[in-house]
Amino acid sequence: MGRVRGTAVIADDTGSVRIVLKGLLEECGLQVVQAVTNGSEAVQAARNHKPRLLCLDINMPVMGGMDALPQILEASPETAVVMVTGCPDKQLVAEAATRGARGYILKPLRPAYVEGFVRKLLGD
Repeated sequence: MGRVRGTAVIADDTGSVRIVLKGLLEECGLQVVQAVTNGSEAVQAARNHKPRLLCLDINMPVMGGMDALPQILEASPETAVVMVTGCPDKQLVAEAATRGARGYILKPLRPAYVEGFVRKLLGD
């Protein structure tokens, strides 16, 4: 692994997705400091870690990604939030963008796409 280029938090209620994302983000030089399973935990993680990147699943129990998004950006304005979703609903994606998301990653995860997207976001 090359230099560490910042920290990341993953919020997804599916364990396998958290594991795959962690590996891909670490490949891109990010240190995953916390992985959580719902939006309210994501808000807390953003507040505690102020990560460079936060991957936020849209559909989660307790609090979904769309509700968590503005609170995360309020807690950590510098964090780049990327939505993770299994449904490429154009309206949802557009709404996430207006709320401050920097883009989205589709499930099932395609490693080459995720790595390319994250590297572009980090300015490689």
